[in-house]
Amino acid sequence: MAKLRDALKYLGTKVNGVEPKGHYVTDIIKSIADDYQGGEPTERVTLTYALGDYATGSVPEAVTVDAGETVQIDFETVPSYDGEGKVFAGWAATDGASEATYTEDGTDEITMNADVTLYPVFKVVHTLTYSLGNDATGSVPEAVTVDAGDTVNIDFSTYPSCVSDPTKEFKGWATTDEASEADYTEDGTDAITLNDDVTLYPVFAKEQSGDYITFVNNSNEDLIISHWDDKDKIQDASISSNKDLDFYFEAGKEYVIDCEEDAQATFNGVYGGAGMSDVSLSTKDGELANPNGDGYWQFTAGDEGTVTISAVG
Repeated sequence: MAKLRDALKYLGTKVNGVEPKGHYVTDIIKSIADDYQGGEPTERVTLTYALGDYATGSVPEAVTVDAGETVQIDFETVPSYDGEGKVFAGWAATDGASEATYTEDGTDEITMNADVTLYPVFKVVHTLTYSLGNDATGSVPEAVTVDAGDTVNIDFSTYPSCVSDPTKEFKGWATTDEASEADYTEDGTDAITLNDDVTLYPVFAKEQSGDYITFVNNSNEDLIISHWDDKDKIQDASISSNKDLDFYFEAGKEYVIDCEEDAQATFNGVYGGAGMSDVSLSTKDGELANPNGDGYWQFTAGDEGTVTISAVG
């Protein structure tokens, strides 16, 4: 009808003082006739995108086409979930749908036989995060976000190093910081199913065998293990507060343990095939338990399968 109105209006219009030629009106009327083949004009229908009750942000602009035409769904402009823990999954014809009818990697177009309104669909996702924790430095793998219930391969290609004892080697990942054993290793369990957000921390250990003492630091202060080299005191390791450490030592070398006020530590270990169990030493009010007085714990690895631990005032 708009074409017919234009033709009738044009009949009474002069262009630069010249009456319009009849063939122009004839062409318009012929075009109108083509539109009316079958007895009805072409129907126009609209694809509309709506936020619905669960989304915030922007949606694509509406698209109006002739009935029967196919329209490409817009996935470039998408809203966000009005909450946490969900991401955009696609579009559906009902608000609050649990599954998307139209997705970027699935059905991505629609044949328009009537007006259609599409609403965003959101899905639950979980993230696997790698953290340095309290005793590591360097780089960790990038976080991975997947659909709830998906399985993720653990990344062992990027890992940090130990701060307190750089001689320790990376052994894998654990769900607790400064764990003594890895939950996930390259030659063991190397994948995880994400039913919740998970953070993994590096696990370190020494690639050593032989003589060692396990120090369990029960105090709120760090303990420092050192040895004397001529007149220089050289730090060998640090035992963090309320942590344990396997310390491998050399026979015949004298070591010292500097401890702060009210420090407590338990010593266990194996030396020359002989075991030590729960040897407890402590300080109180800044003084060593035995003998009394300020100082440090000293242990010497002997040559006969014995370790002597004593307090030096």
